[in-house]
Amino acid sequence: MATRGRPGSKRCRKSSKDEYDSKDHISKLPDELIISILSLLTLKQAAATSVLSRRWRELWSFTLRLDFLAAEALNLLDRLEGVLVRERHRYVRWVNKVLRSCSKGNNIEEFRVFFNLDISSKKSIDKWLMFALSRKVQRIELNLTLDGGTSSRRDEDCYTFPCKFFIPRKYPGPRLRSMNPCTSFEIKYLRALSLTFVRVTGEAVQDLLRNCPVLEHLSVSDSPDLLKLEICDSSLVLKRLEICYCHMMKFLEIRNTNILSLKYVGKKIDIVLENAPLLVDVYVGGDMTSHMPDVLSLLSSYLSQLDTFALEIRHFKENKMSCLSEKFDNLKHLVVEIDPFCDTGFSLPLMDLLSASPCLQKLSLQVYWSRGPVSRRRIREVVRTPHLNLKQVEFLGYYGNAGDIEFVKNTLANAPQLEKIVVDPRNRWYPYSLDSEEIEQDKATTRRAKRQLNKIVPPQIELVILDL
Repeated sequence: MATRGRPGSKRCRKSSKDEYDSKDHISKLPDELIISILSLLTLKQAAATSVLSRRWRELWSFTLRLDFLAAEALNLLDRLEGVLVRERHRYVRWVNKVLRSCSKGNNIEEFRVFFNLDISSKKSIDKWLMFALSRKVQRIELNLTLDGGTSSRRDEDCYTFPCKFFIPRKYPGPRLRSMNPCTSFEIKYLRALSLTFVRVTGEAVQDLLRNCPVLEHLSVSDSPDLLKLEICDSSLVLKRLEICYCHMMKFLEIRNTNILSLKYVGKKIDIVLENAPLLVDVYVGGDMTSHMPDVLSLLSSYLSQLDTFALEIRHFKENKMSCLSEKFDNLKHLVVEIDPFCDTGFSLPLMDLLSASPCLQKLSLQVYWSRGPVSRRRIREVVRTPHLNLKQVEFLGYYGNAGDIEFVKNTLANAPQLEKIVVDPRNRWYPYSLDSEEIEQDKATTRRAKRQLNKIVPPQIELVILDL
């Protein structure tokens, strides 16, 4: 007959421990695998595991990703005035504290700073970058956003990127090392660099590309110092280039490169694009799309080889695509982001784009509606323009306006191979900054989307409506 230990007895405690150990499968994993799992969590989540046991106390500090996105603080800045300086100090202290805890850690794959910072934090940001480079970092993102602060920032108040950190020196002597302590850093591992609201010149960008031998992805946004950029070196390994909202930009030249992906969003500028035989992914937005004939002329030599084409169109009008006569013979994925001035409809020009893409399999539509009353105008008749290969549609920003319903009906009528529609009705303007009223509005929009779309989408097509 089995005996049962008394509560608190050694037998009972041992049995409970054995039962606990039998269920604690994660702790049986090797440290390397646990660190990989912790690297998938946010920093705060990973740090919270330090209380689990003595073994877990320092494991989180070996995380491969250091992502300093302070979403809660940015949300607070959006709601309260006069707290920016205080929250900047708190953010800097937080990053410094984490980096001290990671002082014995191994190399890192990703280092990300995302907060409203300016030149006043220069010394701290410099130290953070030196730390990342000393750990042979592969991806750096420095996003010194305006979110939570004023609507603008003086150019001279923007942090200047320390390009000297990325200029290797051969055999640096003690004096040179003291002047430039990063001369001993390993920059040969850096594969991706993203800079937002950071001052960097075209000459500095070109130096970066020459001195970082495996740099494949470069993104520069909202930089006041980027006026001109020339990338004309076939020896570069750069595969993806993004230039967005650099308001002083005047000229961009890309020639004799192996670039695969190009993104430009901003004012209309002179762009030279020649001898880019591997280019398959293009994104164009901002004022450039107000001059669609120029965009299509720029890409005329590459339309037939594009696999993905994205357009961001502000103040969308129905005649926006009236100039479209070329064919995207190989296009598989079309992305369109529009900001309708009002609900006059956007189905017709989108159908024209789809008709020019006979091999299209996926359409991603992002609509930035103002969150006012739902449009009740009469829904127009379906226009027949067959899209024989379209299989999947993503609709982000669905609000339930007449234009939204028109688009869905036109897609259903013209895509006989359609298999799946994914709808996201959530507010896409500030994804980490929603108050209770906006959350309730998103819930109401989701209910409206379910009510409208369940009536018109046939059961053989998979309908996915994302929720909060």
